[in-house]
Amino acid sequence: MFYLGLGKVLDEMTKLGLIKSQRQFSREWLGQGATYVSDYKVKCREEALISSAATHTLVQRLSATADLCGRLTSARIEAVLREIEQARRVAKFVSRNFR
Repeated sequence: MFYLGLGKVLDEMTKLGLIKSQRQFSREWLGQGATYVSDYKVKCREEALISSAATHTLVQRLSATADLCGRLTSARIEAVLREIEQARRVAKFVSRNFR
């Protein structure tokens, strides 16, 4: 998954009220250090790849959260999960064919 896709996920999760800050997102949802997202924003381009471990952790935690939420929120989380999966496929394709 590229950083650009992660930014979209971060925005949607903020709208859903699941997170309040990038630091919280980095620690609690990606399983990374508190500055993980901000480091990417400062040091990398939007097409920088996010680690597969961080993406996997995010998917696991979002899936578990969707199971606990009401139908409307769960449907919105499922849409985010579909976006993540699409972003993962694109990143994998680009990594194989253009780098």
